[in-house]
Amino acid sequence: MTISKKLFTSFSIIILILIGVAAFSAYQLSKIDNEYSFLLDDRAYKVIEASKIQNATSLQGLYIRSYVLRKESSNLESLSTQREIVTQTLNEIEPLFKSEQMQKEISKIQEQQILYNGYVDKIINYVDSNQLEKANATLFDLAVPTNRTIQQSINNIVDFQNKEMTISTNQTTENVSFSKILLIAISAIGTIIAIALAIVIIRNITIPLKRLTESANVIASGDLREQDIVVNTKDEIHELAVAFNKMKANLFTLIS
Repeated sequence: MTISKKLFTSFSIIILILIGVAAFSAYQLSKIDNEYSFLLDDRAYKVIEASKIQNATSLQGLYIRSYVLRKESSNLESLSTQREIVTQTLNEIEPLFKSEQMQKEISKIQEQQILYNGYVDKIINYVDSNQLEKANATLFDLAVPTNRTIQQSINNIVDFQNKEMTISTNQTTENVSFSKILLIAISAIGTIIAIALAIVIIRNITIPLKRLTESANVIASGDLREQDIVVNTKDEIHELAVAFNKMKANLFTLIS
């Protein structure tokens, strides 16, 4: 292999190492970014939807109280809207929760909401039939505690998601730290390989040249008995050594 090919090969290997390190770095950073974005979006969406349910349960409690006090149809319309929001949002987020704890909370909310809807329907019937005492008893003894149970479960969901978000953030931080260490290690290994390769190439070039220089100095001093220089590489230096040995032999023949 010629010197130019050796240099080209060595530089190509170094460039490939650098490209490999850069590509791996980009892949790791992209992977971490995608994972963190997904986790953040997923947790945030669940918290937002849970907060929507929490707001709807508060409003449904407010509207049923208002209906008991004023018996206005607008309160029933608003109440119906909030009940639909609770039911619809629960159905939407239920498949998103994979942990057993969250599935239990969702099931509990659904069960309590069914109970609450039944109590509300009774309250409405009592109010419409002017049985306000029964309406108030059902409201404060059954509906209100049930609604509070729903809200407590929602608070549990929000707290759980916030904790999971914190855990995910910490895990991402750990992954970033690990990736940094890994990238530093890979870069160090790549640098060592590049340096070792450069040393090998340099030695293959400089050592034979040094021997040629030393032999040339010996011949210049008039001593033609210097042994032939042997270069095992198949490159320009080998050709130079062969030519040098021929020159020395020719000089020795001429003088003798």
